[in-house]
Amino acid sequence: MARFKDYETTREIADIMEGILDKHPRVFPGFDMNKIGFVHTLGKKAKKNPIKIRAVRYPYDVWMSQTYIVEVMDESWKEMTDKKKRCLAVFHTMCAIPEGAFDEQSENYAKIRKPDYEMYAEEFAVSGGVPNWMDNEDARDPMEVGSAVIASVEAVTAAKAAAAAAPKKTKRVAVTVDTLVSDSSTEESVEKESSEAEVEVS
Repeated sequence: MARFKDYETTREIADIMEGILDKHPRVFPGFDMNKIGFVHTLGKKAKKNPIKIRAVRYPYDVWMSQTYIVEVMDESWKEMTDKKKRCLAVFHTMCAIPEGAFDEQSENYAKIRKPDYEMYAEEFAVSGGVPNWMDNEDARDPMEVGSAVIASVEAVTAAKAAAAAAPKKTKRVAVTVDTLVSDSSTEESVEKESSEAEVEVS
């Protein structure tokens, strides 16, 4: 099989990401542009978001300095407006990279976030609180939002960080005699209480 050559590397996505980082520095703490590789796949379309993000893991990371590869489906990308490129595609992709993703000692290293409430809350805030912002023309460009919107995005990010730092919830266990009885003394007291109950009833 011949080597695939229908691609090109450009700075376009990297430049947009750098602009978003300058505009929203507190939303993406620890974001390392040097650890992301960018490639445009030519003549390829996407169903919705023209950007795919892939984590570079072992054994590939032995030879590569990147933590992620961002692939752009060039045909769909060229059909998008500048606002949609920045808001719907690039900002959305950046939100999929969790805090600590570039730190090799972090449990989030090279992970990709699945879309969740917190992730959509950040995107909803930066789009100006527009419902269905992925398809809504009234959604704001993340590069043109004012300080009030930036503050609301930062508030969402701060809440996310606080939730991550909070103690983890313990798994609930169904209550049975076995889970209640932890040692022989407790077992004896349970037996004594039940026998006393039987005596009282009779």
